[in-house]
Amino acid sequence: MKYFLDLFAGIGGFALGAEWAGLRFDAHYFSEVDPYAIRVYKQRFPDAIPLGDINKIDGDLLYLDMMTGYGYNKAIQEVSNMAGKLKKLTEEQVSESVEMYERGLSLEDIGKFYNVSRQSMWDLLRRRMDLRAQIKYGEDNTFYRGGVSSDPHVHDLTEKAVKKGILHPENCEVCGESYRLKDGRTAVQAHHDDYNKPLEVRWLCQKCHHEWHKSHHAIRRTGEPAQVIVAGGFP
Repeated sequence: MKYFLDLFAGIGGFALGAEWAGLRFDAHYFSEVDPYAIRVYKQRFPDAIPLGDINKIDGDLLYLDMMTGYGYNKAIQEVSNMAGKLKKLTEEQVSESVEMYERGLSLEDIGKFYNVSRQSMWDLLRRRMDLRAQIKYGEDNTFYRGGVSSDPHVHDLTEKAVKKGILHPENCEVCGESYRLKDGRTAVQAHHDDYNKPLEVRWLCQKCHHEWHKSHHAIRRTGEPAQVIVAGGFP
């Protein structure tokens, strides 16, 4: 997959040069704030995806879009809607959130209770208290995929998708359980039958997840790594 990222894009000089040079891309993104320049750019490249102000580009969402085709604009809208609701929390609700976390509930559970994303709740609580250590790899991780058949690249994408509210953890689809580990985190984990489809997950508890991997193997990721060409004018 090849991507073109045009920063301080203006009316598309660099993009035109790439086109005239015969370069072809699977997706084309541009960042610009001037209304006239944006209008001309869209006329020249109607399929280009606008990212808006470079200072407000969400790197995680852009990464997800490039790797999964989730849709940057769609994701931005969904996350903005959830993050906006965080402003509605009263001081009493914030204090209650702190207490729930201290008593062992996860950021995901507290966020769901107040109808905000896990990432928003993390951002709220991290400024008010010391959060529990998050182990990114190995069996202790909430989104562990199991042994040598795991894929760190897909693992990273899945974590970002959960934090952004694109994926929503559910009860184990095999046994229906949603028990917690000793440190308060949910034992339900994101499982992939096919690592080529990072946003297609099944939610399995730790026990059922381990059982699946005893007799099955996920389809390994194939294809060449993504290529990104970045161009930029003067701000």
